[in-house]
Order: sequence, then structure tokens, then C-alpha cells
Amino acid sequence: LNKASSRSHAVFQISIARRPRTSPSGAARGEAGVSGGDGEAGSHNSRVACTRARLNVVDLAGSERVKKSQVEGAQLKQAVSINKSLLVFGNVVSALAAKRAHVPFRESKLTRILDGSVGGNCRTALLVCLSPAAESATETTSTLEFASRAMRVEVDARVNHQVVDVSGSASLSDLWGNLGDVVTASLREELAALQQDVAAAQQRCDEEAGRREEAAAAAREEADRLREEVEKLSAALARARASVGELKVANAALVERCAAAEAKAEKSAGEAAAAETRVREAIAQAGEASAAAERWREQAAAQAEALKQAGESQAEALARAERAEAELERELEKLMSEVEASVERDADRQREADDLLSLERRRGAEALQAAEATTEAWRGCALAADARCASLAMDLTALRRASAAVPSRPLPAAAPGGPARSSLDAQARRPRHSCTPTCR
Repeated sequence: LNKASSRSHAVFQISIARRPRTSPSGAARGEAGVSGGDGEAGSHNSRVACTRARLNVVDLAGSERVKKSQVEGAQLKQAVSINKSLLVFGNVVSALAAKRAHVPFRESKLTRILDGSVGGNCRTALLVCLSPAAESATETTSTLEFASRAMRVEVDARVNHQVVDVSGSASLSDLWGNLGDVVTASLREELAALQQDVAAAQQRCDEEAGRREEAAAAAREEADRLREEVEKLSAALARARASVGELKVANAALVERCAAAEAKAEKSAGEAAAAETRVREAIAQAGEASAAAERWREQAAAQAEALKQAGESQAEALARAERAEAELERELEKLMSEVEASVERDADRQREADDLLSLERRRGAEALQAAEATTEAWRGCALAADARCASLAMDLTALRRASAAVPSRPLPAAAPGGPARSSLDAQARRPRHSCTPTCR
């Protein structure tokens, strides 16, 4: 949120009315004469055609979520009022876009003020401000939807012509304006002559200014040239000082890393400091000490190059050691990952084997129980069958004895269409009871 914002809407309105000036004859022929108490000048009114227009420039405050902004007190009231007015304004735009019979202009002061600027006799331009931030995606989407609805609002702009009453005092003011036009016409020639004189004087001034500008440009060029020379000298001095500073930094770094080269680095730093002092003295005094300073600078550069090479060799060795350490760490991580994966695979396989073993044990126990139940059932069926066979054998013995005691008689003739059946055949064809074991 903008901390300097007043958190309110801004409405700027301009009303414009344009009418022609009234003439004395037009004032005398006024359609409606109204007596006034201001004298003869305001005793009559005249009716003239007038064109009216109004410009509204509105800056709407953006909506905000109180849950996100965490505002309190007066700012909370402002946020609630802003969101309410924007909601009503959105409802008005939606109603105008949908061409509803009722448009809620009176539900908010904002929509009541903008009654004539949204839809109807007006020309409306809407500028929508969006935020590219990801956390404002919801507000951006709702704003674009509002703009889409606003684009569907139809307007019918036309010129507002109106007949108004002009009082006598206003007519008198128009007469004074006409008289001023007549008087100013006579002064225009003198003004034109004065303008010619001013133009000639202006031309002379321009020529003189051009000459002065040329002289100033030459002076500026000379000053720029001198400034460039000074800058070159300053850059050379700065480079010398920078080289000395770099030598000091390199010497300090190599002193920390190489204890053996400490004495040499201190000596080089002292020589560099002495060389810098001699360079400054040579620049101040000029002349003869420049060659000696140059020799000292070359010696310092040679020592710096040697120290730089030593530092580079140490840096390369350190880099190789770091690379070897990184490779060893990668290999160690790879081996650890492989060992962990192997351990996990062995554990998974052990769990699967245990699950299969327990499953086979349960299945074997269930099959053993089913086999024992089946065996018992078959044993019961066998005992029942043995009892049945014994009873059938007894019945068969009794039948044989009875048949031996009864004299033989001829069998009755079989009826046409069907065979003769005896009681023995019927008994022989009786269904025998079977025993079928039931396994649960």
C-alpha cells in the first residue's frame, strides 16, 4: 500500500457554458421582459441559445483486502467506505452493460456524482491500473473483469443546446465587449508596428547573442581541452596510486598465506611506499626524479608479478585440493546412497519373504483343517453306507425266503403300450440313499 496516499476518491468537475453576445436590438426584442429593481440596465431579459458541457476527472482509490492489509481504526473505516463505493460502482456498470431497467445510482455518493458520466449523454474513457505481482493476481483478475464489463456500456454523446435568459446587466457587459473590439481594432496597427520594431531588435539581439555564443563555445572547447588534459594527468596519477594500492593488498595477502615470504613482502611494501612517496615528490617538484620513480615502479611491478605468480600457484594447488575433496565427497555420497539402497532392498526382500512364509503357513493350516473335516465327513458317510448295506442284505435274505415259500404263478400279461412291472422290479428301482460329505 502507498503510505502517503489519503485512501480516498478524487473527483474534479468543470462546467462550461457558451453563448453569443447579445446586441442592443436583441435585448430590446427579448421574448420575456421581467421588471427588476436594479435600475434600467437590468429591467429586461433576452433569450439566447446556449451550449453547456461538463468534464469529470475521477481518480478512484484501489480496493484492498482488510485481511491482507491488517489495517485498523480510521484506515479500516476508509477501506470499508472505499470498498463499498467501488462495489456500488461495479453494480452500476454491470446494470448498464446488461441494460437493466433499474440502475442503482443512488446507493452511493460516488455513483450519484457520476450519474451523467457513466452511460447516456457522455463520452467516457476508463484507465485501469494493474499490478504484475503474483500476490495481486486476484485483484488484477477482478479489475480486468470490471474493465470488460465497462467496455460493454453503450453511450450516446450529443451536443447540449439550451435556451437561457440573459439579464440586462449581462447584455450591457456584452456591449462593452463589442466596444472593446472596435477600439482594439484601431490599436492593432500600432501594435503591429511595435511588433516589427521588437522583431528587428530581437534579430539584432539574436545576432549579438550568436556571436557571444560562438565566443563562449570556443572558450568552452578550450576549457574542455584543458579539462581533458587534467583528467588524463589525474587518471595517470590515479593509476599509479591504484597500482601501489594493489601492490600493498597483494603483499598483505601473501604475508598471511606464506610465512616464509613475510620479510620479502614487507620489504616490497616499504619499497612501494618509498616509490609512491618519490612519485608524489617528483610530481610536485617535477623533472629529474621521474626516471628514478619509474625504476622503482618497475622493480615493484617485478616483485608484484613474482608474488602474484606465487599466489596463483598456491591458489591452483588449493583449487586442486578442493576439487579432489569435492570428488571424494561425491564418491562417498554415492557409496552411502548405494549402501542405503542395498539395505533398503534387503529389508524389503526380507519383509516380502516373511509375508510369503506367514501366508503359506496360514494356507497350510487352513488346508489341513479342511482335509481333517473332509476325512471326518467321509468316515461318517462310510459308516452310514455300511449300515445301509447290512440292512439291504437282510431285506434281500427275507425276500428270498418269502419267494421260496410262495408257489410260482404266471406273470400277468403286459398291457398294450407299456411293459409289465412287478413289485420286485419296483423295489429294485427304488432310489438308494447316498451319502455326500459336506466340506465347509
